[in-house]
Amino acid sequence: MPRDESALDQLKKLNKERDGLLSKARSEALENAKEAVKVLKELGLEYSLVEGKSQSVKGSLSDKPCDLCGFGTSPPHDKRKHRWVLGFEDTPFTASKLRELNLTKV
Repeated sequence: MPRDESALDQLKKLNKERDGLLSKARSEALENAKEAVKVLKELGLEYSLVEGKSQSVKGSLSDKPCDLCGFGTSPPHDKRKHRWVLGFEDTPFTASKLRELNLTKV
C-alpha cells in the first residue's frame, strides 16, 4: 500500500518547483532588461546593467572632518546637519550644541 507524502516532503517538492520557476522568471526578466539596454544604446544613451545592490555615494557620511567645523565627530556629521539644526545657517557647532546633539569631537 503506497504511503502518502508527508507535509515535509510536499514542502520540499514545492520549494524545488518554486526555485525552478524563480530561475526561469529571472532569466526572462534579464533578457528583457538586456534588450532594453541595447535599445537605449542604439538611441545614443549610455546605460549598463549591473547585478547586485547599488551603493549610494551621495548621502553617505564619511569619517572626514566637517567642512564647516573643521573637525570630525562621533557619530559623523557634515554640512547637512548644520542646515537641519540651525535653519540654513552655515556656522560651526559650539560645544553646547554638540552636547545637545549628542555629538563628540574625535
